[in-house]
Amino acid sequence: MRSIIDDLDNKILLELDLNCRISCKKLAAKLGVSREVIDYRIKKLLDKGIIKKFAIIIDPTKLGYQMYKFYFKFQNTSQKIEKQIIDWFCDNRSVAWVASCKGKWDLTVTMYAKNILELNDLMSKFDSTFGEYILEREFNVTIYNGIMSKDYLSKFEKRSILLWGNKPNNLSIDKIETDLLTYLPDNGRASTIEIAKQINSTPRIVLSRMKKLKKQGVIMNYSVSLNLNLIGKQFFKSTLYFTNFSDNLRKRFVSFCESCPELIYYIVCMGSWHAEIELIVNDNEQYFKIMDKLREKLPELRGYETVIISKEHKFSWTPPLN
Repeated sequence: MRSIIDDLDNKILLELDLNCRISCKKLAAKLGVSREVIDYRIKKLLDKGIIKKFAIIIDPTKLGYQMYKFYFKFQNTSQKIEKQIIDWFCDNRSVAWVASCKGKWDLTVTMYAKNILELNDLMSKFDSTFGEYILEREFNVTIYNGIMSKDYLSKFEKRSILLWGNKPNNLSIDKIETDLLTYLPDNGRASTIEIAKQINSTPRIVLSRMKKLKKQGVIMNYSVSLNLNLIGKQFFKSTLYFTNFSDNLRKRFVSFCESCPELIYYIVCMGSWHAEIELIVNDNEQYFKIMDKLREKLPELRGYETVIISKEHKFSWTPPLN
């Protein structure tokens, strides 16, 4: 599908990805257009459904959570049963991401849990209802990952990269901060006045707590979620197998990821494979060219599996806080 946006739209979307709370006045000055043009363009991007929501990126490890990724292959299902499975995950507050796939897997799910026992309890509940419909599954534990700015949208000078992971911190947060982290993931561009009204607080307190959470690293960034189909893009995920994923190789792997504009997310994990990457590309040809380049740069890559993300059903950076 061809994109329905132009170069200015791409630049606006990239800036909103870097900070969706930037004012229209500042954004206009940065891009050399009028504030009225920015207001109009953002409204059109929302009306067309290109911008799905203004979000925030939260580091769940600061709040004591690990992330676990599951991949499922179905058996003996119908569209009705598959919808029930998807709805079960979407309705679960411990689930961060749910997406339908094409390739080896039919569904991928990212879950929050504070430990493996908590995860086992969650999956036992799932299996008791839907276990008979699962032919195959894999899961891994996220060790650390990198979230990179959407530089496939426009030429970049210096890429924005957010890193989180390793040992959970388990910071303590109060009710106001909990309410903020619950409301902001779907309303990242809301004014402090509107946020205060929604969480029964004051704009001054809201601003203060948002700054505090940003300083602590709980809130990592204010971003934007896009409808990729409407901008002519495809979403690919690759699971990577290396011969020896040494510290030196990890550094080279991360360096490659950060240098590739189409690559927006990488995960170093513990499980059946060593790492995962997520790419936003124009078509299959572009994807496989990038993977060929990865093989060339990292000959230790002994293989990979490709998954096409056909539909995202849920995406939320907020773990279950209450």
